[in-house]
Amino acid sequence: VILQVGDHEFIKVSSFVNYGLAKVTSIKYIDRLIEEGKAKSKAPMSQDILTRIREGVRKSKRTPNEVLIAYSNHMDTELGRRS
Repeated sequence: VILQVGDHEFIKVSSFVNYGLAKVTSIKYIDRLIEEGKAKSKAPMSQDILTRIREGVRKSKRTPNEVLIAYSNHMDTELGRRS
């Protein structure tokens, strides 16, 4: 997935999502990185951009199996909540 300047405030130059480096982590870990100043919280992405990134998780041949499994489990849970 290619992201362009303007897709999100974080994108400063044309960029791509490197699914091969994706990993499963927890909200607690991300919150800790933000608290320690090692990461910054930004505005949410638009639904359109998020959908493109999500579709890429399954399409990419580089997405680690652990990530695919966690993503599938998460989406199954999300779909269950909407039913």
